Amino acid sequence: MLSRNAQEGFQNILKTCALQSFRCTEGSPKITLANEITDVKQDQFIMLTIVSYSFRAILLIHFKFSSDIKDYVKKASFSDENPDDDACYDYLSELGNEFCGAIKRELGKHYSHLGMSTPNTLPNTTLNFLSSLDPTYETHSNVFISSDDIDFGYSLMVSSYEDMDFQAEKPAEEEIEDSGELEFF
Repeated sequence: MLSRNAQEGFQNILKTCALQSFRCTEGSPKITLANEITDVKQDQFIMLTIVSYSFRAILLIHFKFSSDIKDYVKKASFSDENPDDDACYDYLSELGNEFCGAIKRELGKHYSHLGMSTPNTLPNTTLNFLSSLDPTYETHSNVFISSDDIDFGYSLMVSSYEDMDFQAEKPAEEEIEDSGELEFF
């Protein structure tokens, strides 16, 4: 079972890591919570896992492979050439590695002996099989990168083997927004 602190901790870690990983040519990505996986799923997803003795976390990064994705990859990789499909999938896999690796580093502050898988790209038709894992906790979010007019989604499904309770800091962006103070030098 995940305590309320652990659920909020996962939310804070995910948002912090998503803000670091999803690149924008201008500004920051807009991240909004979704109620169900059907609210974030797209044509395909990249799946990665983080495992320990006490839990298994499955991270899914949802995307629709399109010309918009190719344009996003071209901008994000600072290339003048249009990327081919393999280059796009490589970039998206590396995006998954970066995102999942950042989550693993944050979870490593609370849990030792963590392992992380390599990314796998799967069609959304395989999402039905994930429900058989019967996760203890799941959360889903949409990521909109307005400067590049691109949508992603991500899901995290955690299966805990023992009670989980930890706290993680809120993303720096929220701390700034919540303060409401101006500081003059």
